[in-house]
Amino acid sequence: MTEQTFPTLRMSIDIFAPLEKVWALVSTPEGVRQWFTRQTFEPRPGGRLEMHVDYGTPTTITGEVTVFEPPHRLGFTWKQHEQGHEPWPVDTLVLFLLEAIEGGTRVTLEHSGFDALPGAIAMAEFEAHVDGWTRANTLPELKETAEAMK
Repeated sequence: MTEQTFPTLRMSIDIFAPLEKVWALVSTPEGVRQWFTRQTFEPRPGGRLEMHVDYGTPTTITGEVTVFEPPHRLGFTWKQHEQGHEPWPVDTLVLFLLEAIEGGTRVTLEHSGFDALPGAIAMAEFEAHVDGWTRANTLPELKETAEAMK
């Protein structure tokens, strides 16, 4: 049997706001609440993450901060539990990369590790997250929030 591998889900956006402002929106509980979702978030290595979202099914996401390198890199594990389903047996990894560019900040979102999920779940969740990160307008919401903070 051949093991499936999935590419890292990767999307970027250029935001016309200073790196420090964008970092504050990505790396603090107050900042994330403005553009993404309410959550428990401890911005430090080993800090806890817990979010509740509902895109048709109430879902709890838990994780731990694994990378905290101000103002350029924030990473955390991502384990999902949709109501009515078993929680994921393993974590995936989300990474926000911030880079200063002329006139602002480039933000790249990477979500990897779907290959560690068992069989059919892996493909379904990879495809769902490609759609989900896009449908939720995650990076456009961050851009709109950051650019409105002038």
